[in-house]
Amino acid sequence: MEAPVLYAALRTVRPESVVEVGVANGVSSYYILAALERNGNGGTLTSIDLPKYENDHTGEWDESAGAWIPTGRDVGWIVPDEYRDRWEMQIGNMNDLLPVELGSRGVDALVYDGPKRYSVRKRAFDTVAARVGGCLYFCDDIAWNVAFERFATENPLRWDTYGNTGVAVTLEV
Repeated sequence: MEAPVLYAALRTVRPESVVEVGVANGVSSYYILAALERNGNGGTLTSIDLPKYENDHTGEWDESAGAWIPTGRDVGWIVPDEYRDRWEMQIGNMNDLLPVELGSRGVDALVYDGPKRYSVRKRAFDTVAARVGGCLYFCDDIAWNVAFERFATENPLRWDTYGNTGVAVTLEV
């Protein structure tokens, strides 16, 4: 259910600058880029990822669980070439790259599908909220912990959940 909700939210809000945390194979990236293309306003996506490859998977699932990239594929391999001109991929730690990205341009939407640990998620949301005005916040796998819900209730946001997905937008104050 995540991808159609994400696509609909981006088509409704029509952001010009989207930051995505967590890419893996690129399914969400594909939907984000398709929505930006359809919006026709020149929107761009910057993605941040520390990739995990199939060969490194131990079989254990924990707070760092997520999609694993097949051997021989690159991060975001699913995204077709026709969308890549509006996409910037940054490989590295979100804690290092997200503040730099926020300082270099405005951000209208944060799509979070990165590490599931509460403290890491909450830090990402708080970092964006402290540096931007109005924003769309999208978070996948919210059942892992209450980081999204707590962030949304602590800030002036209108929010809801759709299955295992949370969507929030800044309220006009």
